[in-house]
Amino acid sequence: MDVLKIPFNSSECSFGTCFTVYNYQVFLLVKKAMSILEKKLHEDLKIEYAPQIKKYLEILHHSSSHLDYVYSMPKSVN
Repeated sequence: MDVLKIPFNSSECSFGTCFTVYNYQVFLLVKKAMSILEKKLHEDLKIEYAPQIKKYLEILHHSSSHLDYVYSMPKSVN
């Protein structure tokens, strides 16, 4: 989660650029965080981290939904 703070604390405009490699790397980090959240964390920790991941997903969908891999991601976490 600390690693994800870096790209999401910078300007949201950085996701809308033509640098799709950057978007893809952030996508992979969010996808991994979602996987850990859904499969490995205790319910109490899920409650703590789910809102932050949901916020990250909203930012990605708002700024990079033109990319197929972002478009196919869920809009929120369970």
